[in-house]
Formats: sequence, C-alpha cells, structure tokens
Amino acid sequence: MVKKTDDSYYHVRGAIYIPSRAYNAYQMWNDMNQKETIRDMRYAQSLDLNAIRIWVSYEYWLEQPEELKEKFNMFLDMCSQYKIRVMPSLFENCGREGGKEVWVDRNPMTSIALRSPSTNVAQDKAQWTKPQEYIEWFMSNFGEDKRLLAIEIINEPHVKGKNENMDFAVKMLETASKRKKSIPLTIGCINLTHNLFFMEAGLDILQFHENFPQSEKMLENLLIEASVLQRITGKPVWITEWQRVRPSGNGWNNKQITEEEKLPKLRSLAHIIKNYDIGSFFWSLMLKPAYLKPQRLNGTFNGIFHEDGFVYNLDDAKSINDQFNGKELKSKPKWYLEDIKDHQR
Repeated sequence: MVKKTDDSYYHVRGAIYIPSRAYNAYQMWNDMNQKETIRDMRYAQSLDLNAIRIWVSYEYWLEQPEELKEKFNMFLDMCSQYKIRVMPSLFENCGREGGKEVWVDRNPMTSIALRSPSTNVAQDKAQWTKPQEYIEWFMSNFGEDKRLLAIEIINEPHVKGKNENMDFAVKMLETASKRKKSIPLTIGCINLTHNLFFMEAGLDILQFHENFPQSEKMLENLLIEASVLQRITGKPVWITEWQRVRPSGNGWNNKQITEEEKLPKLRSLAHIIKNYDIGSFFWSLMLKPAYLKPQRLNGTFNGIFHEDGFVYNLDDAKSINDQFNGKELKSKPKWYLEDIKDHQR
C-alpha cells in the first residue's frame, strides 16, 4: 500500500520507454545494449523525468530466465544512475501472437507489440502454472527493489467480449499480492472504471490511458475525474499513456485522420496535465512508429528523441521541461527508413 505521505507517488513525471530499434519487449531484452540504455536515460534526465514505464518479456524469461534477471538488474542500475525509477509491466494484452518467428520479426509493417501470454494461455486456467511461476520469480527477485516505482502486472486486460481475460489478470495480481513486499502493484487499465475490477485483488495504484483525445476539454474532464478518484480512494491515480489531441478521432477505427495528426504533438496536452497532481507517462521517450497495428498502418509516429539526441519537435520537448536545450530534426529515423527499404526488396 502506498503511504499517503509519500509524495513521490503523486509527482511522477514519466515516459514510455522501448529502445529505438526494438519493435517489441522480446527484442528489447534480447538485443539489450548498455551504451544505448545509458544514452537514453541521459535523454530522459534532460527532460527532468523521474520514471519510465517498460515491458518485461515473459517470452524471453521462458527462454533465458537467468539472463533476463542479469539484464534487468543491469537496466535498473543504469536507470538509477539518473535518478529514474522503473515501472515494469509483466504481461501485455495487446498486440500480435505467435512463436519465435514473430518475436524476432523486423518487418516494420508487421512487427508490433507481442500479446503475452497468448490468448489460449490467458483463457485456459489449466495453463496458468507457468505465468504464475513467472510472477513469483519476479516478486522473489524484485518485489522490494527500491529502484522500482511500481510493478504493473498486465497492460490493458479485456474486461468484456470474446477476448476477455479478466480472470487471468485478477489471478496474476492475487499471486503477486501474496508475495508483495514494499513495491506497490498496479494494472495498466484503459479506463478509470476498469480499476474497480481489481481493487479487492490488491491494487495499490490506479491507472488510465487516453492517447488521442479529440479535444483538450476531453482530457481535462478525465483528469478531474482522476483527481476525485485519487482523493476518495486515497490511492495514487496515474495517466500512463498519452500522446496528442486528435480532432479527427483516435485513429483506432477506419476513419481517416489527417497527415498532421499522425505526427508527435505532446505539447497539445502537456500543459493541461501539469495542472493536476496526477502522475503521468507520455508515449514515448524515443521516436518510434506506433506500437500497435491499427496505428502503425495509418502511419502514426510518436516520441521525442532520435538516437543521436536530436528531438523531433523542440516545442514538444520544452512542453515536458521548459529548461530543455536541444536541436530539432523533423524526419523519421534513418534506421526505420532503412528497415522499410530492406523489406521492400
């Protein structure tokens, strides 16, 4: 349980972090590069961030648990050098399913987030032993690690419909709660109301996502609700995914969005979020193509930093930290354009 007197949980300034050239969590850990991580955390520090949200890979753990433990420890050490705490998400309910060929795929049009564990595992209680073992492994090794801000059990579990995996999400949270030490637990909920499904299972921090509101007022209304919920429950409430205003619509359906709305524009929302005592994580620290298929195919890009430290939009960087001093380069990353060329041959 987060103590009400611990202000650090109410003043979270964070970003989503996936290394520039990693298309999914498996690739992040399989291809981890220390120099790259240190460089990127230096970029995060230049924005005055104190937290990042990442994904740990269940699939990589199945293959190499000891190597993952070593790499994760190393990653936490590098983040702590810059006074940045980490919120890892252990499972991911969004994205593509498949075997090793999917995990290592580098085709820019098909390589997206990995759904982890797969649907057939999440919806079959007989197959939950291994995921529970993974939760227990993580809690045993990192459940009281002060380099962590919180532990997110799963991102965006479905609460209704044919893809529902609510029972799985609740069971994994309960498994973690039984072994919880000092680090609070959370779920990457899409909506504020979804948190209610997990309160009795041991939820310490509430989350919600609003990547593409159609107006500033739409986000402000949600932040007001979040503030009220934070006061009533006595638990921190964080917006852990936000990107920009999109007047044409969020882009998840087939409705056409404008070319300008496919580009980063954190400055359209940052000034509103700063007015509320709500922890936040924007998407994303590094400039990357969209994480999920619908947004990838419509051409969405998000983020701030190129690998060389140039920022895509200087006003975006300054909206996060008005003291930021850097140079602007409004183009897609060279590595991404090279990946496109490689897969068009």
